[in-house]
Amino acid sequence: MVISMLITRMDITGLMNPETEVRACAFLNEERKAHALSFHKEKNRAQSVGAWLLFSYSLQTWLQGKKAVQKCQQVYGQEKQIPEEAVDGMPAEVAETQDKGVALAVTEFTVEKVLEELRALPLTEREKLLWTSKVCIGEHGKPYLQNSSDIFFNLSHSGDYVLCGIADRQIGVDIQKRHDKDVSGVKEKIHNAQDKDEDFFLLFSAKEAFCKCTGEGLQRDLSHIAVDCEKGMVKDTVTGDFGRLFTGTHEGYVETAVII
Repeated sequence: MVISMLITRMDITGLMNPETEVRACAFLNEERKAHALSFHKEKNRAQSVGAWLLFSYSLQTWLQGKKAVQKCQQVYGQEKQIPEEAVDGMPAEVAETQDKGVALAVTEFTVEKVLEELRALPLTEREKLLWTSKVCIGEHGKPYLQNSSDIFFNLSHSGDYVLCGIADRQIGVDIQKRHDKDVSGVKEKIHNAQDKDEDFFLLFSAKEAFCKCTGEGLQRDLSHIAVDCEKGMVKDTVTGDFGRLFTGTHEGYVETAVII
């Protein structure tokens, strides 16, 4: 069975414009809007508004493209490359690839693009999206869809970017902005003897994505988690829990996604 996964990112600096923030909030439900606007710092507001705005658009993209991807998988099989021109119905921005049974699409959207596309949706589609995107919060703070048990998502933000991951199984995503501050203390706390990479930001991001994927957050001891980027694997060396790891970089940021 092919696993389908969509990863999207968005630069949220445009949302620090008050007029754009108001336009974006029109696509959030009252609870999310109130939470986002409770932040006093405009960067924090932009990250919150941006994360949920990107989620809404990414979910719409997922719902539109899932049937097209499934159709291609039936034709081309699990281990074969899906020709770009064959993905009829997928948005042009999404480049479809496959790797070892995973259909992964990674793309970036702008705030204006997202607002334009959401504004163009027919009223019935907007209402359907609002119903589908109703979110509940799990025991340890992981959000999940109230009305769709077969769609999973996760959100992250750092600096000027928000990241969204949607999949047909449990997923955790994380984005980290690289910086020059001393991280030796944190690095020592999260170190695992089985870690196969020396990049602190990549290791931390992968471990955090794994914790978010399992729904336990940082209640899980990061030093128990081993990361092997070459094999694409994250594993808790105490419990034996593991997940598949996907990594990427973008303009000074590290991005990771884990599925289980």
